[in-house]
Amino acid sequence: MEAVETSTTCMEYLKVVRGELEQLIRLLNVKEHQMQHLMVVADLAYAWGVMGEYIPLMHRRIQQDPGAVEKLRATFLKLASVLDVPLIRVTESDSPDAPSVAQHYSTKLVVFLRKVMDIVPITVFEKLRRVVALQTEHMKLLPARLEVDDLPKVSQPRLRYNLALLTHEISVFTQGVLA
Repeated sequence: MEAVETSTTCMEYLKVVRGELEQLIRLLNVKEHQMQHLMVVADLAYAWGVMGEYIPLMHRRIQQDPGAVEKLRATFLKLASVLDVPLIRVTESDSPDAPSVAQHYSTKLVVFLRKVMDIVPITVFEKLRRVVALQTEHMKLLPARLEVDDLPKVSQPRLRYNLALLTHEISVFTQGVLA
């Protein structure tokens, strides 16, 4: 016991464990009405008013990083879960308006998704235009017969790298849209 009390590492570890256990006890004592309050706060229903302001930021991010399209999936899924809260309340009240409320929020979600995803085909076709320009305007055709010594002169590594990068970005866009 004395060795534990004199070791600062052990004491620090025990302090952290105690804090974690106290937090766990607090979580276990959460009442149902507190959980309902937490659900209301975390439901993101307020987000509908401000989500439109983030569309230009999302567009810039998508243009800079094709992998961002796949990451948007989580955002879209969270927004879809936002629809659950109003629908639960309408369903609990046995309102006959549940289908029309569901249709309204679904339409809002689809409109938002379209606005965000509008940039994808624009960006893909811009990259395709650059691929075509590289292939037709900048890259030279390889001769049918080629000496090994001439290979570094005609290989055009920088252009081929740019071509590979553009085609990779297009494929990442495709994977993101499919996800």
